[in-house]
Amino acid sequence: MHREIGLSAALFELSDIHVDDFDASSYTQLLVEHSTRLLHADAASLLLTGEDGALYEHGSTSTTARRLQLLQMRLHAGPGVDSVRTALPVCAPDLHSDAPWPQFRQAALNAGFAAVHTLPLRVREDVIGSMSLFRHRAGGLSDDELAMAESLVHVATAFLLLNRAMRKSEILSRQLQSALNTRVAIEQAKGILAGRRGSTLAGALDVMRTFARHDHRQLDEVAHAVIDGSPSVSTLSICRTTYAERNGSRRTG
Repeated sequence: MHREIGLSAALFELSDIHVDDFDASSYTQLLVEHSTRLLHADAASLLLTGEDGALYEHGSTSTTARRLQLLQMRLHAGPGVDSVRTALPVCAPDLHSDAPWPQFRQAALNAGFAAVHTLPLRVREDVIGSMSLFRHRAGGLSDDELAMAESLVHVATAFLLLNRAMRKSEILSRQLQSALNTRVAIEQAKGILAGRRGSTLAGALDVMRTFARHDHRQLDEVAHAVIDGSPSVSTLSICRTTYAERNGSRRTG
């Protein structure tokens, strides 16, 4: 009963987050600490995928566990790596027996661990990492322990995915707003310049584009300069043979 109460408390803490100030590093550290305590592990550590698709160590309860994760990343081999690749739990209940990762196995034994149990951080088709539980004693996870571990990583994965989705949404929103602001500035500058030159809007745009190209500036930068009345673009307001025509004749001459 004590363990069930502990699991409920851990799940509540992992679920009671504030999206606005969510910190992934603190959150993953909370996950490995709860997992180590509830599942009678001697250490726990996470591997998480980054935006580039590579795996990174992201939360450990000991320096030794962190080093073992870093070794897997360097070798591209180990239970954590395999769990991410297969999206399945990977268990080595006795590292003294043969294991498919000889270098990792030896390093884990040298660190005093006799067993490792790894679960993928997965929700449906999304796999964003794995959590490894290290034990000094050999032996597998019981059915109850496996169920508890799966509950912990499932809840944590859902919130980590939610945070990633929200960050992507915020980035997209900022990009769209920036594009909108740029378009508004260009349209405003076109109107100002067309009025000053007595030209069409299309003609004003051509003049700004040609100026930006020859002055090695971005079009939106030129547009803002026109709006602000900057002396650096004062020649654009002169109505004679258009800037575009003059520079175009130079390129073709």
